[in-house]
This record gives sequence, C-alpha cells and structure tokens, in this order.
Amino acid sequence: MNEFMTKFQKAMRDEISAAIVYIKMANSLKGFQGSKIAEELLEHSAEEFEHYNELVSFAAKHGLTTMLDFNDIDMDVIKNAPLNDDTAVLTYTQELEATAISDYKKLVELATEEKSEEAKKFFSEIMSDEINHFDELAEWTGQTRPCKLAQENSDD
Repeated sequence: MNEFMTKFQKAMRDEISAAIVYIKMANSLKGFQGSKIAEELLEHSAEEFEHYNELVSFAAKHGLTTMLDFNDIDMDVIKNAPLNDDTAVLTYTQELEATAISDYKKLVELATEEKSEEAKKFFSEIMSDEINHFDELAEWTGQTRPCKLAQENSDD
C-alpha cells in the first residue's frame, strides 16, 4: 500500500474510532460540567461520523474502495479512553484531534505533490474541521495547538 493509501486508511480508522470513543466518554461524564463536555463530545462524534462517510464517498468516487479495510477500528483508542474524569477526557480528546490535524496535513501535502486540487481541498476542509474541534475544546482546557500545528493552519 502506498503512502497515500496508508494515510487514507488511517484517517478512516481514526474518524470511526474517534466517533465511537467520544460517545463512550460522553456517556461516562456526570454533573453540570460533565454534561456540557458530554454535549460537545456528542456533537464532535456526529461530525467524526460525517468525516468517515465523506472519506468513504471520496474513496468510492475515485475507485479506492477495494484497497481499504472497512472493518479497521483502533480498539486501543477505545479501550484506553479515560472515563468519569472531565479533565482526562478533554486531554485525551485533544490528543486525538491533534493527531487528526497532523494526519490531514500530510494528506494535503501528498495531494499537493500529486497536483490534485480536488483532494487538496477535500483534505484541507476536513483538517479545518479538526482544528475547530481542537479549538472548541481548548476553551475548557486552556490548551493551544503546538506551534507546528498552529503554523500549519496559518499556511492555508
């Protein structure tokens, strides 16, 4: 599998895994603060499912479906999810979002190398959504994207 397909498969795996784990973590949170965070996580989960569906549609449109594993879910992401702890849940979610930003940045770079404006735009839009996810949760955590990710965003 070439680098593009490896990254594409990883993006699909990460989107579906994040969608599932966000529901799991949201359901574990209690109290007023927990319910606000849970609400945000459920919103993000729906968006991650949407990203997964967009990736599947992109793959189908470009004849890539036979090269993909649609059963690929990162069970470690789900098993290692912190539960019942607002701060740990937010931190874990931020880590997943930062990884997604980096991965989509790489897909944008690969699309640029292949001179595919369509793919570049597609992956840039999803990356932008992931940046927004990170930033929305940063309101609670006070975290900022690492300088490298912040710089990558400003380049677009």
